[in-house]
Amino acid sequence: MGYIKVRTDNQENFTTISNIFIDQYMPEAGGEFVKLYIYLVRLFQANTGATVSSIADKLVCQDKDVCRGIKYWISKGALDLKYDKDEDTYSITLLKLEDKLNKPSKEDDDELMNIIAFTKNEKKQEESKDSEIKEAEKKETEKKEADTKLEKKLPSKKRLSVDQLNLKLQDGEIMDLRNEAEAYFRRELAQADINSIIYIHDELRFSFDLCEYLLEYCGEIQKTSAKFFEKVAINWYEAGLTTRDEAKEFTSRYFTLYGKILDKLGIQWHSINEQEKALIDKWTTQLVFDDAIILKACEIAIVNSPAKATMNYVDGILENWYKANVRTISDVERYQKSNLKAASNNSNYTANKRSINSFKQTDYSDDLQMIEDLYMDEVKES
Repeated sequence: MGYIKVRTDNQENFTTISNIFIDQYMPEAGGEFVKLYIYLVRLFQANTGATVSSIADKLVCQDKDVCRGIKYWISKGALDLKYDKDEDTYSITLLKLEDKLNKPSKEDDDELMNIIAFTKNEKKQEESKDSEIKEAEKKETEKKEADTKLEKKLPSKKRLSVDQLNLKLQDGEIMDLRNEAEAYFRRELAQADINSIIYIHDELRFSFDLCEYLLEYCGEIQKTSAKFFEKVAINWYEAGLTTRDEAKEFTSRYFTLYGKILDKLGIQWHSINEQEKALIDKWTTQLVFDDAIILKACEIAIVNSPAKATMNYVDGILENWYKANVRTISDVERYQKSNLKAASNNSNYTANKRSINSFKQTDYSDDLQMIEDLYMDEVKES
């Protein structure tokens, strides 16, 4: 057959496909997968979205075929899939395709890795010195704070008679706090509750605004016993909190990482057990990962295995990253690409992936014992 030249007199719009895709990715992919990738490029260039079902209808296939195709292109490093919980949407990113034919030589790679390793070693030495200085400063600050707490004596709680209680309830702020507490707690207050409010307001000297935030906070986390909200108040008193903003920052700082992890894994206010809490502490103190890396691991766990994305699963990811010296988001991306390449040449990839995803699923309960335990036992000691 003679040489073929392709021309066109069609003036309609075209969808542009990367030559790297055509030359290097398309030949080894199944026809259905190629159709899916081209249609995703078409949607991107038209700046429009679609559902799995609408894509399946367009390509005359089933929903599961579309999902299989997406997973295939993710494994090839051509796509990235993310879930935006706030908007309840999935987003597919068409990644820059790797030009396998024009990659740097192994010698170039080795030289670059040597330079990177030397730079990292220099940086680690500097960071180690800075870390020692900061650690010393931190210990000194903690000692001063501890000394300050010891000097600040906790006011004793007075026992009020019925007459004294009724007299106190004539105070406008106490009455307003009682009404707000009943609104936040969704119940009528008992005498013990009112006694605690009076103690917090009169003896701990909480401002009306700080008392109001305390009741609001306990109502939100559904821990409304007098014993609990009085314990929280004492904790804030000993921490030297005097304003609503300080209290918000204090609670946010303590629960932020826990909350973000639970949010990423799709878990709402559950009773976190000691083993799971120890895992989070291990990630931050023993493995010394920052929040961004931990949350990235949670995100990858959800994408890889939504039904089995437990804390144990995330721990497995972070352990692997730690052993591979993955410390930044860029390191994560390089590590993933390296694994995908190795997986494509490994006949045991599917079986190994099943093994990696077989972490034991944790049974989460719906109560909020975590909050009570943290406040009753651990925050008090911090």
